[in-house]
Amino acid sequence: MIELPFARAEYQRRLGKIRAEMARRGIELLIVNDVANQHYITGYDGWSFYTPQVVLVPIEDAEPVWIGRAMDAAGGLLTAWMKPENVVGFPEDYVQRADRHPMDWIAAWIVAKGWGNRH
Repeated sequence: MIELPFARAEYQRRLGKIRAEMARRGIELLIVNDVANQHYITGYDGWSFYTPQVVLVPIEDAEPVWIGRAMDAAGGLLTAWMKPENVVGFPEDYVQRADRHPMDWIAAWIVAKGWGNRH
């Protein structure tokens, strides 16, 4: 079991506050791309901010999902509190390419998850 900087109950409290504000504003899926805010929500800690990465927070009571570079997902498994299936790595062939971008892969993942029509 990983050692978190805060108790899991604290992360749940934070998510509760975030989801209350999401509900107030009519947001069904929050996409967080700031690394400090990702850490606040998940505990994720890594030097992976040089490539796109996001934390997805659905309005329903489900775990957030961290998505980042595949080689950095191992760090997510070691530092974030979510289940392994909620730490997702995009393929390495999306890195430093002029013909594709990691956000294309992330957008396709969101659609495949059934979250594509959310506000």
